[in-house]
Amino acid sequence: MRKMIDRGLKIYIATSAEKEDAIALMKEHKLEQYISGYGAHEPHIESKPGPDIVLQGLRAAKMPANEAVMIGDTPWDVMSSHSAGVKCIAVRCGGFSEKHFREENSMPDQIFDD
Repeated sequence: MRKMIDRGLKIYIATSAEKEDAIALMKEHKLEQYISGYGAHEPHIESKPGPDIVLQGLRAAKMPANEAVMIGDTPWDVMSSHSAGVKCIAVRCGGFSEKHFREENSMPDQIFDD
């Protein structure tokens, strides 16, 4: 994360977790210093795989979708990012293999092992 920030990139979290849980998790892992903003589950916001959480992050970042990249570890992350017009990099650390992504018709733009 530090390298990303040193290169001028901003990091936003898009999570289906409740807002309070997302904040607690960032604090627990001492990530708040790296995070510029976040989109979290709220009653009026559609959860993943819908695009709302990603769109919320884009609005917070004041960034167009074509300048953003989402990193996720589930097929729903890929579906959410693509439905928002954002490229997605998947990391195989969430228990999903490339086969799972193919079966869900949610192939990321790139996929990496954790």
